[in-house]
Order: sequence, then structure tokens, then C-alpha cells
Amino acid sequence: MKMYLCIVAMAVLLGGCACTVESDPQGAHVSLDGEYMGTTPCSFQWPGGFYDKATIEVSKRTYETETRQVKRNTSRLFVVLHPEAASQGQQQSQQQQMQGPTIVFGSQSGTGQQAVQVKQYGSVSFASDPSGAEVLVDGKLIGTTPVSKCRFEEGTYKVVMKLAGHEEWSRTIIVTPSGDQAIAATLPSKGAPQ
Repeated sequence: MKMYLCIVAMAVLLGGCACTVESDPQGAHVSLDGEYMGTTPCSFQWPGGFYDKATIEVSKRTYETETRQVKRNTSRLFVVLHPEAASQGQQQSQQQQMQGPTIVFGSQSGTGQQAVQVKQYGSVSFASDPSGAEVLVDGKLIGTTPVSKCRFEEGTYKVVMKLAGHEEWSRTIIVTPSGDQAIAATLPSKGAPQ
């Protein structure tokens, strides 16, 4: 038993677990606790040490930087990057120029009005009791609780929170552009009376 504990302790101290970070769009810079690791899709070995959490930052020019707190044994992280506000307007203008005018049905004929669909985003924060739960949105790991102000495109998402030794928590949420949402989950211990 002592030999087994020594081996586990050495594995923790020396690292050795691999992590893959992916993003949409790809080609974003990945930093681990401030140290550049590569561009997405990016794989790296967790460095050795005594800490159990790390900060991963994913950034790309003209997109907002996303920061996640994750457990050091996280094997995969997927991050959706959102255009910066000025960049989003430029992209819409470029799309309009490429597509040309769109005639809006029900308008006066020949007015040349343009119908522009603008993506709307909402902000969601996640917390759990106890903290340290993995947060998966539509099956993709976004971080470990607490997770603050993640931006999502308006729509419906399935959220799952998992923590070893605790019951899994699952809900469907609706993200609206009307403001910030706070999602809090209580994760009872497995086998505990409910």
C-alpha cells in the first residue's frame, strides 16, 4: 500500500497527464498559468507541482479572450471565442458587402432594405456546492466551478456539473441577451439521504 501511495505521489509531482485545448475558431493562443503553450488545437503535458487547479487562457486577435480555471487532471477543454464588439460590426459589414442587398418580404417593392441577422449573446456564471465541479455545456468542458461570465450565443443548452463522490447535476438552460444569468447547483454526496 505504501508503495502504491509513493507511485501516485510521484505521478502528481512529476505531472505526466496530457491536456488538449480546442477552440472555435481554431488557431487561438493557449497559455497555462501565464506560460504560452501553443495554438489550438493544442496538446501539452501538465507540469508537476502541488497545485490542483490551473488557469488556461485562450486568445485570438479580434476575439475576446476566454479564461478558465480547470483541474490539473483535465484531459480536454473546448472554448468558444466570441468576436470583439468592434470586430463583430466589421464582420457584419463585410458579410453585407459580399452578399449584397436582401429584399425584405412585406416591404415596399424595390426599396432595397437589408435584413441583417445579428447574433445575440448572453452571459452565464456557474457555481456549485461544493465547488470544484466540472461544468459541461452541450457535452463540452468549459471549466471548473466557480466559472464567471461565460458568453454564449442566444439559445438552449444542456448543462451538466460533475464532481467525484457526488451526484451529477443536469439542467437545460435558455441563454438570452437580456443580462447575466447565475446557475448554482447543489451536488449531494453519493449515497447521502436526499
